[in-house]
Amino acid sequence: MVQKVLRIKKKYFFDICNNIKSLEARCGYPDLRKLTVKDKIEFQCQDKTCVKTLNDIRAYSTIEDMLKSEEISELLPDVSTYSEALRIYRSIYSPQKVQKNGGMLVFELN
Repeated sequence: MVQKVLRIKKKYFFDICNNIKSLEARCGYPDLRKLTVKDKIEFQCQDKTCVKTLNDIRAYSTIEDMLKSEEISELLPDVSTYSEALRIYRSIYSPQKVQKNGGMLVFELN
């Protein structure tokens, strides 16, 4: 049974479905904090869907902490540098939004 549905950009959708992107990072919104290992997430992009199982969930206080601890190529397959990854995540989540929601979550997918 799917516990959560997440919309995702086309580029990342195909990377997740094809097992190129094994980590998905999201701001720690309360509904996402309820997920547990073995839960199923359905990723949606337009009319396509892909279901993955959570192997692990890791929490970080900031985007910077997350990027220092996780493999950037598993989060963002086409990105190789810390500074580019930071720019991408900051364009999605402001430091204030991350702080307000208790940090970042990284979902390890299978």
